[in-house]
Amino acid sequence: MEFTDLQIQMLLELSTDEGLSNKQLAERLGKKESNTIHPLAELEDEGLIFKEQRIDRVDKRRTDFPYYLEKSRSLEIFKSIFERLIKKNPKKLQELFDSNLVSYIIKNFDLLTF
Repeated sequence: MEFTDLQIQMLLELSTDEGLSNKQLAERLGKKESNTIHPLAELEDEGLIFKEQRIDRVDKRRTDFPYYLEKSRSLEIFKSIFERLIKKNPKKLQELFDSNLVSYIIKNFDLLTF
């Protein structure tokens, strides 16, 4: 899958592993929720992210399910983002290396795997 710039931003935000809803992602990225739901759905359809029901929800009617990176696919995510940035915008590579994604991968695997 070739990621859009928005999807890359989303994946990097989700690498904090705190679980972010569509609304929270939209706010962090300065976008409208209606602009982020489709890219999120594509990432979910590809099996790169998943959503869970919040345990501590006050309002049971709300659909603010948090999204998380699929840990088993995090190396693949990193590789895809890296390849896209090399081709399209090498100046943004530092942003990738400064992101939580590197820490996330090392935490969930190890430095040698990374």
